[in-house]
Amino acid sequence: MAQCRWCDKKGLFLSVDSNGLCRDCQPLIIEVESKARVLIDSMRLAHEGKTFGTRLSRCDLTIEHGEYLSKFEHKGVRTVSPSPSVILTEYRALRTELIIEEANTVADKAFGKCSVASTPSAKERALAAGILKVREVTESLGSAGDVVELLE
Repeated sequence: MAQCRWCDKKGLFLSVDSNGLCRDCQPLIIEVESKARVLIDSMRLAHEGKTFGTRLSRCDLTIEHGEYLSKFEHKGVRTVSPSPSVILTEYRALRTELIIEEANTVADKAFGKCSVASTPSAKERALAAGILKVREVTESLGSAGDVVELLE
């Protein structure tokens, strides 16, 4: 007796395709393939992107599509290789790493501007601007209190 992996319909006369989906659920494969294409492209750009904003947004998109595809993975429907759960673990860590790396870069630039400033008030402005930028960058990290305090 066949059973659909997605909707759990089963019956003697129910037919399923090679993905284990019934006729009603087969159109989902088109959406899965589309999300998988975007996911793979986003994974590439998350590593190869030129700017922090591009890399971070592509990490976020990879995570979003990975979460969508993981629903299918848990039901036993083929999605992408490596599996969405592996991709999610890797790109959540990469996202955190990108944010910390950018915060360190911003802090280093602020220290550089501070070191070439000629007056104490100019040094203060350079560091204050750096602190604000670090906070802005690390806000997307969520619980980034440790990173912010360290860089401040």
